[in-house]
Amino acid sequence: MKQLARLFMSVALVLLLIGCGDSKEDVEPGTNSGSEDAAEDLEATFAEADENALEFYRAFYEFNLPEFHELLAPNQQQELLENERIDNLSFLNWEGGTRKFDEPIEELIDDQKFPEIKAKYQGTSLDKESAPNSATSFDYDEEVFRDFNTNQEYQMIRLKDAFTETGEIFYYINNWDYEGNYAFLATKRNEDGDWKFRIASDSEVGINPSRKEEKEELENIGDILHPTEGKEDDYGF
Repeated sequence: MKQLARLFMSVALVLLLIGCGDSKEDVEPGTNSGSEDAAEDLEATFAEADENALEFYRAFYEFNLPEFHELLAPNQQQELLENERIDNLSFLNWEGGTRKFDEPIEELIDDQKFPEIKAKYQGTSLDKESAPNSATSFDYDEEVFRDFNTNQEYQMIRLKDAFTETGEIFYYINNWDYEGNYAFLATKRNEDGDWKFRIASDSEVGINPSRKEEKEELENIGDILHPTEGKEDDYGF
């Protein structure tokens, strides 16, 4: 009887080992591992952020203030409403202090009222008497309501090092305004999954692109999103 019991135990052990062996999944060459799936998800996140960053830049470039305001982070939305500026960036005054618009900021960020306001100023300019002392005139079409489709000279670089720690993605953009200045942007998702943007400072990023060596460092550590002409891939062709 004892021998029969040992026989049953031996058979059960063999079947158990066979079952364990069959339960292992064979990984075929070319299939994604978990880390590869995570990398693909990360690239998809960056691509989504890039698209929104471009829309934010377009809104600023074309002075689409309702859309620009909508994409702003709440803190800078409040700053814009209270001061009509963000940091040292004025939205409603020309350089020298002359106001660009008669309408208040509350009407300019209203997507229902803004088209009518824009139509009022398009095709006009400030004459020498009305313009600041440093200029002969200001043209609304050339210096406010610009066409982004004609903007091919800009450079856009993504800096993603901070993402894993803070969830933020930084961008460098030159040809930011009509004078050709640059700006740093930072973005992260809010609780609803929407990307919100803020204008960041050089000191926060730790790079001053006006210095040649630091601009080269920026290009080396970042992903150049525009221009893409002549850009090599990871293989060098």
